[in-house]
Amino acid sequence: ILMLIVSLVVYSMVGSRTGLICILVFLSLYFLNTVRVSQYLKSFTPGLMIALVVLSIFTGFKFGQTDNTVNDFFTTRPYQWHLRLDDGALTNLIGNSDKYLTVVGDRSERYPLDNQYIYLLARCGWLTLILVMGIYFIGSQKNKSPVVTYMIFVSLVQCFVESLMFTAVVNMGLLFMLSSLLLQNRKRGRV
Repeated sequence: ILMLIVSLVVYSMVGSRTGLICILVFLSLYFLNTVRVSQYLKSFTPGLMIALVVLSIFTGFKFGQTDNTVNDFFTTRPYQWHLRLDDGALTNLIGNSDKYLTVVGDRSERYPLDNQYIYLLARCGWLTLILVMGIYFIGSQKNKSPVVTYMIFVSLVQCFVESLMFTAVVNMGLLFMLSSLLLQNRKRGRV
């Protein structure tokens, strides 16, 4: 319910369909709610993150330079990705300032809703991206709740077109993963 409310609020404020689509995927997984689906998603998490990084880079290079259907479908996000990739994101090991501005109409914007994987590469470098992927992987493996596994899966997919990996207010996967891990440690007497 909380995820649906947040997605509806975001949709009403910015018109983003991504959150609503992700909620529908989450609800589908929730109603299927089997241990087998949860186990598949847990084992698929590292491959999913790697695939999304590769897909992000491919999409940025292939569809970010020209006016095309993919660029239009993603509301010119591949163009944003291409700017960051072309500005050295792939060779960035430990981070840089990522200073480019995007001009939309007559105003300039600094970080529009964007691909979190490309953003991490451009802003923080490969080391941070690998560390974040490790945190999500370890968190998803240690988590015991199938619902939290579904949330993590959906939020990682949503990070392909939005920057919400660290924003707990809108990233229910992160919020519930951390809560779940804290509760598990508390039951064991570690917190």
